Amino acid sequence: MGPRLSMWECIVTNRRKYIFLDHAADLALRVWGDDLPELVGNAAEGLLEALYAEPPPSPTGETHIEVSAESPEEVVQHALRALLYLLEDDDLAPVLVSAAPGDGEDGVRLMVGVAALSAVRGLLSREIKAVTRHGLAVREIDGRLQTDIIFDI
Repeated sequence: MGPRLSMWECIVTNRRKYIFLDHAADLALRVWGDDLPELVGNAAEGLLEALYAEPPPSPTGETHIEVSAESPEEVVQHALRALLYLLEDDDLAPVLVSAAPGDGEDGVRLMVGVAALSAVRGLLSREIKAVTRHGLAVREIDGRLQTDIIFDI
């Protein structure tokens, strides 16, 4: 079976944001973006699609997450981990994410719409345990950034 296109994929730019890839044991996502903030934002959207069985409700609050690291790969991994920590540590469910440039060359700022975890628990389709570093490499291909992300489920 080949890549599965995202059902929430935005077609505004007629360019893919992300697709799900076949993976033997875990969940794999290929993500594209014109720059690092867009790549992280698209990866976050893919994470949300993987978490929910159907589109989540509208946010009831908002939080901001600043991520900076020594490499683009670490920025991607730390940003997605931060979204999972909202679920695990704060009992908040991320339901909407956008990304913008943050501090520094490789910084990204996430604006995260959240809802109470208790309000969306029935919509969650799976538990994602971790964002792995396996195969995580941000590369420029045909003028766009691309990376593959493996989630431990």
